[in-house]
Amino acid sequence: MMGKPFRSVGLLLAATWIASMGCSVLAGGVSCPPSDTAARCLQQAINAAEDDGVVRLAAGDYVLEAPLQLKRKGLTLTGEGDATVLRRAVTVEQGEGLLNVRASGVALRRFRLDGQVSEPAAIPYIDPAGGPSVLGAPIHGDPMHPELLRNTSITIHPGVQDITFEELTIERTGGYAILIDARYGGIKNVNLRRLRLRDNCPHVFGKQGDLRYGSWTGGIHYQNDGRDLDFARHALASLTIEDSEFERISGHAIWGHGYGFQTLNEAITVRRNRFTDIGMDAVLVANAQRAVVEENQFLRIGYVSSSAGELPRPAWYPGMRLDGMDNIPAVGIDTSGLVRDSVYRKNHMRNVNGHCIDLDGFTRGDVVDNTMRVSGREDAWNYVNDQVTQFGGHQPGNFTKGINLSNTSGAALTEQVRIEGNTLINMGGFAIALNDSQHCTVAGNHIRHYGQHYGPVILTNSLREPRERHVSRQNVVRDNYIHFYLEAWCVTEADDYSGAGQPVEGPNTVHGNTCDANTHGEFAPGRQSKSQSAAP
Repeated sequence: MMGKPFRSVGLLLAATWIASMGCSVLAGGVSCPPSDTAARCLQQAINAAEDDGVVRLAAGDYVLEAPLQLKRKGLTLTGEGDATVLRRAVTVEQGEGLLNVRASGVALRRFRLDGQVSEPAAIPYIDPAGGPSVLGAPIHGDPMHPELLRNTSITIHPGVQDITFEELTIERTGGYAILIDARYGGIKNVNLRRLRLRDNCPHVFGKQGDLRYGSWTGGIHYQNDGRDLDFARHALASLTIEDSEFERISGHAIWGHGYGFQTLNEAITVRRNRFTDIGMDAVLVANAQRAVVEENQFLRIGYVSSSAGELPRPAWYPGMRLDGMDNIPAVGIDTSGLVRDSVYRKNHMRNVNGHCIDLDGFTRGDVVDNTMRVSGREDAWNYVNDQVTQFGGHQPGNFTKGINLSNTSGAALTEQVRIEGNTLINMGGFAIALNDSQHCTVAGNHIRHYGQHYGPVILTNSLREPRERHVSRQNVVRDNYIHFYLEAWCVTEADDYSGAGQPVEGPNTVHGNTCDANTHGEFAPGRQSKSQSAAP
């Protein structure tokens, strides 16, 4: 018998039925043996468990011919590490997962989940008519498109809290490895620790005849709605992902998305993880407040495999336009929509093929003590081994950009951001750019810049509407060390950045920066600038 008595005749009959299928009821939990048709036994064991009960999985293969529904409060499903394997043998549709968390307090521990997807589905990101599509059906920027959700491994459904996943391996997933769906109900306190996601390449994007670029799927995705509508005011509150490994993911490794900015996710923490060979963004923080991304290791971001076991190669989607304005570069730490009161610190990146830290919509936060490096002559082994000469979009080369502030949505002012103590080595684009930024500080950074396309530090604005949210002014750039071998300026107000042709009036303040090598000097103001190059 179980450690706790059965509470009803129905549960006793269920236990009898389980035993007839080769399952057993043991002290401390209900157990099912490995099987080629394991879903029925496991589902009955889950249903028969009391609240806070345990279902134990032995070493061996559990082939799941149907999705599992985890509806018992406080249920723990635990195995014997990677020796316990759950294998998908069913097509899973419409936002379901192979495992579905539908109760609070659920814990999944110590097993391997094999999604059985070895070859990615190649999807035209742009259809012949010029609009975003998935196999002819519009994406419209929606990562919850049914084609992208198919065969997701684990879905956490709305309305639950206190969810824990520990020491899971998720490989060869279809759709997402873990989907946290807070669109129609809030989700609270999700803790993901010591996970290993590997060889998750369910999709590649591109255009007809060139379908070989990073996609959105394969990793951990959290989704809310975020609009100010009665049915949409839900969010994810408290997500922690730490001490985990992400290897060979064709899409985003960890990312969030919403449809509006009125209801934000909060307390998103990504800490002490390692990301290797990620096709798109390693971490994308979206529609969030109080996010922390710290002490993570990033190696080869913007690298894609077309099949399991293939050596990843650098590739980002170049878009259709030759000027690159519709390209989709990969990003080490990306930001989308509106992210406020957040911190990105002590992260280390090597060979990001795209952007290192993109702060589009980031406001009132800190980006401090991060290290970003693209291999060059001083790091010849990794320069060759990581194929740096094949970086870029339409043409090969190192176009990697370091840290950039911007404000595409204009949901709030991009203001009071502190970019301090960072090290940026061999960025092919700019090292730091402040676009549409106000009352921000760039101080104490160490920059060794060899790029030929942009200067090390740029201040610029787009002057989109509303104009007061898209102008750079009252920023301070001070006490940075900048090595720049070209005969140019270390800090520039770029009136014509990206062809916008909008002069920067400021005022901004630039002072105390050390400019090494052959530079013209510390600061080149814009043609209509009110900025100053001395301490106020």
